[in-house]
Amino acid sequence: DIERKKQFKDQVIMLCKQKKYKEIYNIVWNELKKEEYHPEFQQFLQWQYHVAAYILKKIDYEYCILELKKLLNQQLAGIDVYQNLYIENAIANIYAENNYFKKSIELFEDILKQLETLHDNEEFDVKVRYNHA
Repeated sequence: DIERKKQFKDQVIMLCKQKKYKEIYNIVWNELKKEEYHPEFQQFLQWQYHVAAYILKKIDYEYCILELKKLLNQQLAGIDVYQNLYIENAIANIYAENNYFKKSIELFEDILKQLETLHDNEEFDVKVRYNHA
């Protein structure tokens, strides 16, 4: 089951890079209907679902940010710290897309500060710096 979840996450990430949000929305929705999962996988599914729904204009940016913040506020043990940072990055991007640049910049700067203490995800660090610029 762990291997299936990893393959599913890899598939969603690949679709994200290809900007195939309709497909992400559909496969994640179907996965969410199946069963309760480990909190980290559940958080991943919810994150991808809400971002895809926002991009497809099924929900507005305020609702999307609210739902993403709820995911961050769950304080679940065993959650990948980078997954929370990726969610924060998504929130910062949504703020920027909706002309809330001050909030966006503050969030990007906070993410960069957190990344300084982690040191081991250079690719994500570059992505945040690019989004921040």
